[in-house]
Amino acid sequence: MGELFIAGIGPGIVLALLFSAYCYVYSVYHADSIALVEKTSWSEKLQSIKKPCCHWVSRR
Repeated sequence: MGELFIAGIGPGIVLALLFSAYCYVYSVYHADSIALVEKTSWSEKLQSIKKPCCHWVSRR
């Protein structure tokens, strides 16, 4: 059972690392085309997910 777990987790971790590296390299070489957004506070982030989460919970 452990071998099957490693056979699934190992490639997943490798793919995640490769994708992260690709995103980093892309952002370095294409810094001028990446849109910057305003920084938001944690309270603003929580308020922005409050309505969708309440809607999701109420539908269950």
